[in-house]
Amino acid sequence: MSHWYLTPEEIIRKRYNWFVEVESLGSVSLACKRFEISRKTFYKWRWRFRQARGDPNSLLNRSRRP
Repeated sequence: MSHWYLTPEEIIRKRYNWFVEVESLGSVSLACKRFEISRKTFYKWRWRFRQARGDPNSLLNRSRRP
C-alpha cells in the first residue's frame, strides 16, 4: 500500500511502530527487514523524532518545495 493513500494519522502510526518493534526485538536490522525499509530510512526518522522531542508530527513527510 502506497503512503499516498494513508491518512496523516496512519503514517505517524506506521512509522512509530518501527520504533516499537526495534524495542521489542532489540535489533534495528531485524525490524527493518520485517517492515521492508532500509536502516538509513529508519535512522532518518528516528533522528527527526528525537530532534522534535517525541512530537508525533515530526513523523510526517516534509514539503520539498522551495
